[in-house]
Amino acid sequence: MSLDPSQPARLVAGLLSLGLWGVSALPAVHAQPDTFQHPQVTEQLREADDCSLADMMAFDEHYTSLLGRVWLAIADQESRDAMATAAEAGDSQVMFEYGLTFAYHDREPDFDQALIWLRRAADQDHAGAQAEIGGAYLNGFMGLAPDIGEAEAWLQDAAANGDALAAYALSAMYGQLIRHEMPVGFTEEIAYLAESAAACYPLALRDIAMRSLVGDGIEQNRSRAVQLSDRLEEYYQAGGQVRP
Repeated sequence: MSLDPSQPARLVAGLLSLGLWGVSALPAVHAQPDTFQHPQVTEQLREADDCSLADMMAFDEHYTSLLGRVWLAIADQESRDAMATAAEAGDSQVMFEYGLTFAYHDREPDFDQALIWLRRAADQDHAGAQAEIGGAYLNGFMGLAPDIGEAEAWLQDAAANGDALAAYALSAMYGQLIRHEMPVGFTEEIAYLAESAAACYPLALRDIAMRSLVGDGIEQNRSRAVQLSDRLEEYYQAGGQVRP
């Protein structure tokens, strides 16, 4: 089975239902320009400065490989049976991938089964499964009604377990949502953005470059802005798929 070249770009830009186009349509919150930069953010920005082309390309490689396994299991019954056996044995990564085969089957999706397997993987602290469920709540996917509170909780768990896309989604959500019952603002937005950038997620690095140029929420650092922009250009010239 050959890979559709348009699919890795769509997936890597926002893991499956964790597409950030849904986030971008939400109402905006005006940032406070005098927000204090926490020392942890400063350290994460230093880590972002060290991101290499290989670090950024790793996102493409990881999610293209994931897609290949999921599509193969959807298309080939023998592969699907083998995946089902491994999922039943309790492998959280396979549970996650098996759940995706139900969610993204092009002719016969089964959202109930998808959520069963994703939740089983999430119960084992699988960050990708937690991010997938959070994205489903964020965008109203897999039969789930949009629920910002549930989306926030699942994405926070995923980010705590190291998922850079979940951290980026939280940053975008906090930057654009008004939470009357539990106000959040610029501090959380920047903290999660820095966390995602420290993991070398290309879109987070792009946002850090833009904010560094003008000092928007983080210290102004035009040298950082130029260096990150140059590195992103190198990434795209190398065929990088994570695009805005």
